[in-house]
Amino acid sequence: MRTWEYMVADGEVENIRAFLYRITHNLVIDHVRRRRPMISLDALQEQGRDLVGETVADVHAKVESSEIVELLHKLEEPYRAVVVMRYVDDMHPKEIAAVVGESANVVSVRIHRAIEKARLLLQQEHA
Repeated sequence: MRTWEYMVADGEVENIRAFLYRITHNLVIDHVRRRRPMISLDALQEQGRDLVGETVADVHAKVESSEIVELLHKLEEPYRAVVVMRYVDDMHPKEIAAVVGESANVVSVRIHRAIEKARLLLQQEHA
């Protein structure tokens, strides 16, 4: 709907894929900001949810996933956005550059710096 409203209001779009991605990205950010806080494992068990059927690998995968999400939230926005686009959405730096309005070189540097910042954060947490 937002794309349609923008185009009806005589908005000009050069790269529709990048434009749609930017709108979707902003909607997801809005949704995440409004979401409810995460519920702990104890709270889930108190609600009667049976976690016995899950394998150790499933539990480890969920824990690792939650740690990665937590780490992503600790990164500053420009770094978080490019990491998600690169490694979650599997976009190439050139595609990301079209979305964020930067050069592919700037995006590549930003991805590299984001990984370094994430590595430092992990080292600080495990020290």
